[in-house]
Amino acid sequence: MRIRLALACVVLSALPTAAVELSAPIVCPAGLVCPVQNLFDHDPGKGVRDFRCTALGYDGHDGVDFRAPTTAAQKAGVEVRAAAPGVVVGTRDGMEDAGLKASGREAVEGVECGNGVMIRHDDEWSTQYCHMARGRWR
Repeated sequence: MRIRLALACVVLSALPTAAVELSAPIVCPAGLVCPVQNLFDHDPGKGVRDFRCTALGYDGHDGVDFRAPTTAAQKAGVEVRAAAPGVVVGTRDGMEDAGLKASGREAVEGVECGNGVMIRHDDEWSTQYCHMARGRWR
């Protein structure tokens, strides 16, 4: 599955109960790096702790965010791929391409993922790809 991304990040949320092999969910433009911006918050309280016992992320974050390397790459679109084989079980498109700071948390309550795709990989786990550009899917 290939999708184009034009916003600043992709979120990957996976809940595997057994060891699984995942590939990178984005293909960065040649010669550029799409860095990880936020990691899953493993701290059950108000603090932040990622799998490395550092704080790359924010309280309650439940995915992994990859950032487009440049504004030009963001506008052109960064290719998004499923991290593992699966079946598309849900999509959302048509939401405005706006940042959280521009619209406020209340404006995205219940639809924080924005434009996205949910892929079921088996009976136990799925991945969700979020913050994709409106109307840019192929």
